[in-house]
Amino acid sequence: SEHLKLCDNGFLGGKIIANEYLGSSNLVHIQTEFGRWKVRIRYSESIRIGSLTGINWNLKNAHFFDSRNGERLI
Repeated sequence: SEHLKLCDNGFLGGKIIANEYLGSSNLVHIQTEFGRWKVRIRYSESIRIGSLTGINWNLKNAHFFDSRNGERLI
């Protein structure tokens, strides 16, 4: 969740369904067509439950796996 960022238009979009306060940060839960994703944000960032958001990430930090056998693709 640390390498993910909320944005207006991202690689993935979804609806904010929950927000967990973690002290200096929040863990935002986003329901997408690919399941629930969790994004850690600074406490000072404002979000609204029920709003739509995008999720972005730097591809150099991404890992991809084959869903059939679990082997890492890249």
